[in-house]
Amino acid sequence: KQTNFFYTLKQTFKEIEITNEIHNKEPEIVWRLVRPNCENDVGPLHTDKWFWNINNWAIPKNKTCIKIWIMLGGESKKCGLRVVPKSQKNETWEYKIVKKDGIIKPLFDEKKYDLNIDLLETKPGNAVIFSYDLLHGGIVTRGDECRLSLEFTLFVHKDLS
Repeated sequence: KQTNFFYTLKQTFKEIEITNEIHNKEPEIVWRLVRPNCENDVGPLHTDKWFWNINNWAIPKNKTCIKIWIMLGGESKKCGLRVVPKSQKNETWEYKIVKKDGIIKPLFDEKKYDLNIDLLETKPGNAVIFSYDLLHGGIVTRGDECRLSLEFTLFVHKDLS
């Protein structure tokens, strides 16, 4: 929270709060390590909003959620974050609900849809800020280095999102 990046987030969105939707305690920042060629290190495409909806996690009045994803290490173009451009405008995606890792999670069948999926060209130190409605996910690392990233969710005022 003492970085220039976090200071810029505060300047941009004014009042911000890092969430902890699962444990409802201290702010949660998730570190991800995706090993080379390990299919189990990444999950399916999803929107973060689905997690909140199916688990009935509350969003404070006049607030909305945005996601911050930061690439810390790995080889550009061989790992990272994949997104479906403009997918935040589609509210008709279908998904199943499964219990995994102690919580209820959405399970999306991307093969069911004809999706245009982009791998964002991120380098270590790059951050991506995106809508909770954006269809996204990690990819299996295809380089020799592990991908290390961190992510967190912010509550921001709806008028500033």
